[in-house]
Amino acid sequence: AAQAQAEGGEANWVALELKHDRVCSIFSRMVLEKVDNLAVLGGDASIILPLHFARASIAQVCINFPEPPHHSGDDAAESKLHLLTGEFFVTLGRVLARGGKITVFSDNRKYCQSLCR
Repeated sequence: AAQAQAEGGEANWVALELKHDRVCSIFSRMVLEKVDNLAVLGGDASIILPLHFARASIAQVCINFPEPPHHSGDDAAESKLHLLTGEFFVTLGRVLARGGKITVFSDNRKYCQSLCR
């Protein structure tokens, strides 16, 4: 909500969150701070992006602290909350405008390195 508010009149923002409590928190901030260039959506980005966003319609995607697939240290382990799959990156490539950017914020260095492979 803070970044959207800072860019009011310059950019429109969409906050897409899987967890209900986080959706409520972002929505509350948006309303209380009167941020009029932010839409808040609750749901799975891997489903919402390909169904509801047009090709080349997004300038930048920021992914904040994604859930890594491996909690046990086993790189082959799976997690149902894992978003950053090869298929999802293909979806991002479809919805990103030419020259669009993807930024992933994480405190998990091992996970970030695995995404670069």
